[in-house]
Amino acid sequence: MNNNKTLENMLWIFIPNIAKIISNRKGISLKKANQFIYNSNIYKKLEDKNSKMWYYSDEILADFFINEYEKNELYGV
Repeated sequence: MNNNKTLENMLWIFIPNIAKIISNRKGISLKKANQFIYNSNIYKKLEDKNSKMWYYSDEILADFFINEYEKNELYGV
């Protein structure tokens, strides 16, 4: 399996838990949490295997997403 596919599979595991954390912390629906995850600059960095952001815990990644959301730096949402 190539590295891109491996990273993609890892994201499918991480994202639902991160969305749940964001949903609970911000009091928003899982759908809304997923929307801002997939439309964030952080997600683009997470997809980049060279950034190695996937080494962070789900809690820390949720913090990054929430910080971006609160700074209104998202595109597409």
